[in-house]
Amino acid sequence: MGRPRKRQRRRFGRLRTITKHGHEYIEASYLTPLWAFSQWPNLPKRQYKVVQPEYETEAVAWLTEAEKAITLGAWTPPQLERARERREAVTFRDYAEQWVRNRRKANGDPIRETSKQKHREALRLYLYPAFGDKRLTDITAKDVQAWWDAFTPERANEEGVSLEARRRAVYATLRAIMASAAREPVDDDGNTLIKATPCTIRTSQGETRHKVVIAEIDQLQALYEAMPAWIRLTAYLAGYMGLREGECLGLQRQDIDLDTMTLHVRRAAKTEEYEDGTKKNVLGPPKSRSSVRDLTIPECVVQPLREHMEHVGNEPDALLFPAPRSGGVCAGQTLRNAFNRVVNDTPALAGMRFHDLRDTALTRLAAMGATNGELMRQAGHQTIAVASKYQHRVESHYDTVISNLDNAVTAASATNDKTTPEPAQDGDMSTQTIPDARPNDRQPDADNELAALAGVLAAMPLSERVTVLRSLPIDRRVAVVGALPATVKGETLAELFKT
Repeated sequence: MGRPRKRQRRRFGRLRTITKHGHEYIEASYLTPLWAFSQWPNLPKRQYKVVQPEYETEAVAWLTEAEKAITLGAWTPPQLERARERREAVTFRDYAEQWVRNRRKANGDPIRETSKQKHREALRLYLYPAFGDKRLTDITAKDVQAWWDAFTPERANEEGVSLEARRRAVYATLRAIMASAAREPVDDDGNTLIKATPCTIRTSQGETRHKVVIAEIDQLQALYEAMPAWIRLTAYLAGYMGLREGECLGLQRQDIDLDTMTLHVRRAAKTEEYEDGTKKNVLGPPKSRSSVRDLTIPECVVQPLREHMEHVGNEPDALLFPAPRSGGVCAGQTLRNAFNRVVNDTPALAGMRFHDLRDTALTRLAAMGATNGELMRQAGHQTIAVASKYQHRVESHYDTVISNLDNAVTAASATNDKTTPEPAQDGDMSTQTIPDARPNDRQPDADNELAALAGVLAAMPLSERVTVLRSLPIDRRVAVVGALPATVKGETLAELFKT
């Protein structure tokens, strides 16, 4: 039996046979170049690679490549190369799943479960088929453009959503995922999974996806009468009180106090979709902290509510609108189906969604003179900018306003025809009319409201403050700006005057 072959001394690095757990391996190693420690001070003195004996040529090639890289000054630590290879091996599916699972808002709070569901649906239906098994580093702008051009919606025009709107919504998910991959470091060295996002398509908002339909009072009453008895009260809760769909379905007996005429909004029903594709209707917190609120029950809702409560369980947590079959939490889609069947048979309400009832309530309150602060409280909005969007015209109210204007102008013209004096001579004040100088009885209340609104605006970010001001009538805007504290008035005026 011959002696084991003695390895020749190498010019660079070292090869030797080692034994681990009773098995032989080939260990290749070389000294870390001295200049590398200034850039990576925690490197080991030697770099190692261990292979099985049949892969000795791979170990030799590894040493050869390392020698060449050191000579050219292009060497990087193998540890970093391995980390780079791991980063480049991440697929779109792997990253997207953990992105949805761990996504948070700007304030650090986790995104809502409903938002996760929308992202998961976009991924499952539209993005995984195209990009799921691709490495993130392999997805190019050309690939994204090809996906955009070939986009075909699974459910066209569902709930009034256009094909273009659905494509934009799905693209928004893709763009957010790739932006995170390009921006968020995955290690202490600041490395990201991709160098730049391939989502470079500039999308336009296009047409408004849905035109809000405001129901007249008689239409709202007809809607209530036509809906199934077990669920029809939601038409009034949303249409008169401004509750959201989930807030209606989350109501329990303990939330209704008919002695004090108060409705407590404490929870909301929602449908959770899990990663395995299963769904469950559950109760959770409302949309935001400001959505937790106590609302006065209007007189027009009291009697229908009393009648409905006769059919609600006696337990404090008994649901007002349990699911017809299971008796558990009712799905939002079940409510929408019942609502849509009635709306589809009512031409005047064509295209109306259940959420439009909430707009109906808040728009009518605004038309009745509710302040933005009162609208915020009723709707459970967090900012005055959101509350100020309810500018939809209620046709009957608008007609009344125009009619009143016509009547006032006609009456004023008739008065002027009867009382117009002869032109006065210079210096003769006997025939000139002196305006009524009596103070306006409501002036103090108006001043207080103006000061309160100015105070709220002063605490808002500049961009949001200006957005709200621009939504106000010009005379109202001037008055509010005049009431702003001097510390913010200057910057506000400067921003308002920008084109």
